[in-house]
Amino acid sequence: MLSGVIYPTAGTARVFGFTPWERADAFRRRFALVMGQKNQLWWDLPAADSFQLHREIYSLPTAEFNRPPWAI
Repeated sequence: MLSGVIYPTAGTARVFGFTPWERADAFRRRFALVMGQKNQLWWDLPAADSFQLHREIYSLPTAEFNRPPWAI
């Protein structure tokens, strides 16, 4: 729900100052969403290590990988 994929039946939420299910472009540019596809996850590795592995696979520069999302 906080990613905007699921619409709530009641209540409110704010993430980065946005209402997620409104799916504003500026909101979607501020976060990454990892969906649970079996072939994308290495079950014997912690999540942080899986992210590091994918950083290497896709040649993402370390500085860009480590940049906090609010620094975009």
